[in-house]
Amino acid sequence: MSAASQPLNALPQGHRLQECERGRVLGVGGMTYLGFDHHLDQAVAIKEYLPSDIADRSVAPQASNFRGGLLS
Repeated sequence: MSAASQPLNALPQGHRLQECERGRVLGVGGMTYLGFDHHLDQAVAIKEYLPSDIADRSVAPQASNFRGGLLS
């Protein structure tokens, strides 16, 4: 899966989850990533648990000049 075809709701490439670093997306059914555990010094699979009926991944703008959908 190329970087251009990464799912929009995927964690960003290189995102750290404690000692694990997110690599490429392996599957999108429940979002599975190839990862690297820096503590164990080995590759791992990271399976995301985000049940849609009780959770979602929200994105909030970080820009201080954000106004109603448009950056000013």
